[in-house]
Amino acid sequence: FVIAFYLRGMTILIKRSLNQRFKGVIAFYQFAGLMIIVGVFLGVVDASKSDQDIWQSRITLAHLHANLLGWVGLTIIGTLVTLWPTVLRTQMPHDAISRAKLGLKILMIGTCGSIIGSLFDQPWILGLSILLYLVGAIVTLFPAGALLRKRIPDRSSSWMMFSGTLGLGLLLICEFCLVLVERTPEEILTTIEAHLLLVFTLWLLPLLLGALTYLLPVVLGRGPAVNRKLEVILNFGWKWRIFLLPLSSALQIFPSRFHIVGQLLAAVALG
Repeated sequence: FVIAFYLRGMTILIKRSLNQRFKGVIAFYQFAGLMIIVGVFLGVVDASKSDQDIWQSRITLAHLHANLLGWVGLTIIGTLVTLWPTVLRTQMPHDAISRAKLGLKILMIGTCGSIIGSLFDQPWILGLSILLYLVGAIVTLFPAGALLRKRIPDRSSSWMMFSGTLGLGLLLICEFCLVLVERTPEEILTTIEAHLLLVFTLWLLPLLLGALTYLLPVVLGRGPAVNRKLEVILNFGWKWRIFLLPLSSALQIFPSRFHIVGQLLAAVALG
């Protein structure tokens, strides 16, 4: 019911108060909301299956893709369309929304295909869907990336968000290669679960830190002086954070005895 009210609220926002130019961006959140419903349904079904059930690993893998690519991924990519130019303190490209609309269609095909490929044990569908999702992300964010020719990142928020976006691309390429090598849902799921921390350290945490570093002074600040103090606190050691998060990710690839070191480095970067 909460999700239904959320989707209805987004629809009303488009019709009544939102500038029609940004309708394509809101669509990202609408489809992300639909993917929450799919993810919840798959999660409930997954919980009812035993470990010996042949469908268990397939449903878990589909549940993972519905949540990460659908719910989380679409939300983040849609937000970057408008937030990235704001963080760079420049204007949004004129073709950003039209590219976002086209990219969303490709992203949705990739997301749905990854769920279908996982459920029905079709690695070629899963692999092709991952590539389509990567193409959709590139199409959507290409205008934002073109802004780098005018203004390069010069603060922690922009560098964090930039590294997190690159992390998403790297993770998608790695999963595509994984599908080519492992082939079965059980093997794919086992490998993903063993390296799930990479999703946070390469993708989610840099983007979250970057967005919060930029938005918190805007939301909590009380005048220019307070904003500057808050920015100094949030930006403390930001160059080390950008270095430590990828390093902690790299350590997750090595044997398990290195994992605790990587986790500690990620905690230090967050602190």
